[in-house]
Amino acid sequence: MACAVPNPGKFEKPILGEEDSMNSEARKYEEVFEVRLAEGRSGSDPEAPNWEVWEVKGESEEIACDNLTEAEATSMAAMWSRKRDEAENEA
Repeated sequence: MACAVPNPGKFEKPILGEEDSMNSEARKYEEVFEVRLAEGRSGSDPEAPNWEVWEVKGESEEIACDNLTEAEATSMAAMWSRKRDEAENEA
């Protein structure tokens, strides 16, 4: 598994069909972590390491971690989101 550690304190709720309950104008951290299927993969086997976590901020996006199962990618995005929320609440 290859992971690029995001900048400390930069986290966002993953896009999983949920609405963000906080006003984006009041947010200190604007990064969003998205779980995506790797290019060229079918996604038919959720246990296959075909998933990636992307860090998205405005027009910029990069792979934060790849070669994950769907559950691992979802868990990683959720963990980074919780840490971002904690940092946001402490600020």
